[in-house]
Amino acid sequence: MTAPRAQKAKPTLLEPLATSDPLAPLPSGVPPTELGLEREGSEIRLPIALMAPAEDEAESLLRAASVAEQPAWWRNAVERKDVTVAVSIGALSLNSQVVPILEAADAAGAHCLAVIAPIASDEGLATLLINDLQGAFPGGILPLGVHSEEFHMDEVVAWIAAQLGIPAWDGRRQNLHLARIASLQATHEGAALHLEAPPTPSLLARATRWLGRR
Repeated sequence: MTAPRAQKAKPTLLEPLATSDPLAPLPSGVPPTELGLEREGSEIRLPIALMAPAEDEAESLLRAASVAEQPAWWRNAVERKDVTVAVSIGALSLNSQVVPILEAADAAGAHCLAVIAPIASDEGLATLLINDLQGAFPGGILPLGVHSEEFHMDEVVAWIAAQLGIPAWDGRRQNLHLARIASLQATHEGAALHLEAPPTPSLLARATRWLGRR
């Protein structure tokens, strides 16, 4: 199993801003809290969970990335700071749907990348996981699947993106936006995002990061 590495591309990076009332009913008339969508100040709690490979897939991914051990987050909860977030309205089914996100995050100098989507195919998830295993970003890559009934999926994803101050990505490269948040805590059952934007890294810190990746 192989997956392409991300190439640089010009990103659109927006600071997270609340662009809608988090308590307002969704288009279907359902209150967000009934679907597990909660916001309190700068923290939002969401029905999203880590997407990790099954045991029978894990070994092939490790071999493809030439890595000996599984990342701890494949089986455990995780917390990351200074996280760049992409939110996709559609499933990540093909490499062509995943690579633009990797490229934009790479060009933005992301420390850690979180990708939120309704679901990812084996191919799409493998691309994210192999880039994570190969150290594409210092803080790693966290794929997060949305847990919601199909009827409510689009409005749940749109609500999440709105709280981050970005539109959900429709798959067209020119419409891809990223948000940068202070931290993310995720398990295999749920997640919380902390929206305060972290300070911009200094030029020295960014130079050191790139030298370390050479």
